Amino acid sequence: MINLTFSVDSVDQLKLEVAEVVSRLFPDAAAPTAAPTAAPTAAPTAAPTAAPTDAPVVPTAAPGSGVKLAELQQALGIWSESGQEAQQALRHLLQDKYRVPALTALAPSQLAAFAADCRALGAKL
Repeated sequence: MINLTFSVDSVDQLKLEVAEVVSRLFPDAAAPTAAPTAAPTAAPTAAPTAAPTDAPVVPTAAPGSGVKLAELQQALGIWSESGQEAQQALRHLLQDKYRVPALTALAPSQLAAFAADCRALGAKL
């Protein structure tokens, strides 16, 4: 499992940081519309005690399917490291079939079908 931590001041800045990470994993993907900004050099601050209200809700599991987002992320991360073909297949599924920019944008009801599509392409889930 890969855990990433971002220290940002807004959701827009978070989107830019995530887009940069995705562009490093999938260099052939379309570039984001806005240029990423440099990371702030200020000392880290304490984490807020309450979750921000404007944070996107990320599905963790499809109801009744047993498919969990974290498990998909881990398995697909390993699969995408197997080569360019796997990366292109994953990008095609997300962008062309499911019409989402990232795995975390899938609706909970889509996780099981997405996992089945990935298995059909060779992912070990």
